[in-house]
Amino acid sequence: MTPDEAVAVLTDPDAAADVRYQAHAELTAAAAGGDASAEAALRWLRFSRSERSACEVERP
Repeated sequence: MTPDEAVAVLTDPDAAADVRYQAHAELTAAAAGGDASAEAALRWLRFSRSERSACEVERP
């Protein structure tokens, strides 16, 4: 599953729990393996779910 496909599953409220779990596991594994797009997808998902605005994000 590509990072884009994983994000689509993880943002789909109708996706089955086991499918969401698998998508998250694959995305996390890809990010841990150094896949920059998977890392960015995880960061986007965390930001999206935090309900913060871009102005509230701390810069490294």
